[in-house]
This record gives sequence, C-alpha cells and structure tokens, in this order.
Amino acid sequence: MTNNEILEESYSLLQQCVNYQARKYGWLKYTNDIIQDICLIVLQYDNEKLNKTYQEKHLNAFYTGILVRQLNSRNSPAYKKYKKDNDRQVSISEFYDI
Repeated sequence: MTNNEILEESYSLLQQCVNYQARKYGWLKYTNDIIQDICLIVLQYDNEKLNKTYQEKHLNAFYTGILVRQLNSRNSPAYKKYKKDNDRQVSISEFYDI
C-alpha cells in the first residue's frame, strides 16, 4: 500500500490520537492544524517501514509517538508554531477587574 492509502484508511485513528493529545496539552484549537502536520510527516515517511507498522497494527503507537515528539520537542516546527501562539494569548482579566 502507498502511504496515502494507509493514511486514508487510518485517518479516523489519527484524529482520535490528535484529539486526545491536544486535549492533554491544552492545544485543542490547533487540532486540525496538527492533523495536517502529522499527515505531511506520514506522507513523507519511508513506505516500507510504514507498511510494516500498518501490517503489525501498530499505527496507534506510531501516530502517538509522532505527536508526542512534535508537541514536546523544542526543535520541532509544530512545537514552535503552536507554543508561540499559546504563549502570546493574554487574558482579558489581566487588563480589567473582572
């Protein structure tokens, strides 16, 4: 199977993994963006290795591993993109007595 076929077949699993991890890290508003980033990573991944992972039914662990590394690694583009945006948010209550 091609990487695209595997991704199409397991897209709902990827969504579940991203939703869980995004909730855990407090990045729910970025869910769709994170899914797209992970899709790009999977599409560029070595086809032989991905097929082996798929046949052994380890895609859940594979997706979760990618996610955790992307969300935790200070060198990953995803961390830089979403962490910066999260850090820039300011609560209205900081400016007004609410």
